[in-house]
Amino acid sequence: MVSGLDEPTLRGGRIAGAVGLLAAIAFMGSVDEEVLGIVSGQHFSLDGALSILAVSLAFWLAFRAAWFTLAELSLVVRAVNATHDLDPLETQRLEPLGNLALRAALLWAGAAALASLSFAITSGSPAELAATLLLVAVAIGSFLIPVRGVHASLRAAKHAELDRVRSEIRRDREAVASLGP
Repeated sequence: MVSGLDEPTLRGGRIAGAVGLLAAIAFMGSVDEEVLGIVSGQHFSLDGALSILAVSLAFWLAFRAAWFTLAELSLVVRAVNATHDLDPLETQRLEPLGNLALRAALLWAGAAALASLSFAITSGSPAELAATLLLVAVAIGSFLIPVRGVHASLRAAKHAELDRVRSEIRRDREAVASLGP
């Protein structure tokens, strides 16, 4: 499990897993049975059972992983925003935020791949295309928003440091000028 998360967040992860299973059921209901390897009839199909298990597991993992990644990301963003003493040269403190942003983007890209798989297999209705495009936009945004926030914080810290150095240079220049020729 994810450490440092409260019980409502963990409960939300369990709910996200259940929603993932429901999404898997909806996905499998919209796909032709031959595509999943399910043979209609009285006999058992191992390929069909493995396909159902794999699709269910993929959706369950994707939904839970996305939930916990976003929960962790919000915790890290709050922690970074709470401490405004960022040093532009201290990249180790910001590394977890970059890793979480990358993982969130990859998870959303995986969700977009699942949606595009659904779009490719089924008839390709405009609603499925819109859902796929929305997931792709969220995947891009889940990577860019945290990175943009870190970039803005680093830029502000850099400008504050430059202002401090410039004021010291001005003070030293005035001190030298006051000494005279």
